[in-house]
Amino acid sequence: MKNSLFVLFAVFVVPHAVIGQCKYEQNEIDKFEKVEKVLTKEVKVLYPTIKFPTVWLSLGRIDTAYFVKIKFYQDKALCFGSDSELLILADSNEVFRLKKNGGLDCTTTFNAGITTVQQGVLIYEISKADLQALSGKTLQMIRIYASGDNIEADIATKNVNKKKGMAFFKNNVACVLKK
Repeated sequence: MKNSLFVLFAVFVVPHAVIGQCKYEQNEIDKFEKVEKVLTKEVKVLYPTIKFPTVWLSLGRIDTAYFVKIKFYQDKALCFGSDSELLILADSNEVFRLKKNGGLDCTTTFNAGITTVQQGVLIYEISKADLQALSGKTLQMIRIYASGDNIEADIATKNVNKKKGMAFFKNNVACVLKK
């Protein structure tokens, strides 16, 4: 009897508890295209103690196509072509390599009060299989390849938001997976 109750709890209550914690920027059926569009709220995964970059991530889905949206502030201007990649290093030392969606994107100047910084917003495609694989992983580092340079962000050290950052995929993948 105890085993049956545990199985029922694990199958029905736990997944709903995780999904119930989802926070969305968008979660709707498009009125024209009749496809589901889902985008989680941004999570600040890197807020360094010393210098840039500051990084936010969110996950999204349009029908059955999945993506990672990354927003960042940093101190130098960069451009990202269609060959730009986002590399995600998980706790298992496994590297996930994502391709940028779209053409050329460059950072823009943003006045952040006492200083001026460069802001970028990029979209990277991710397969459902990679997303599912990341759901059980802890985020360690990310690297974004730009034209002639890159941005590297160590999520696991020198980060005020270390716990949120490292648990990003564990906390958000279930929110976008198509049922």
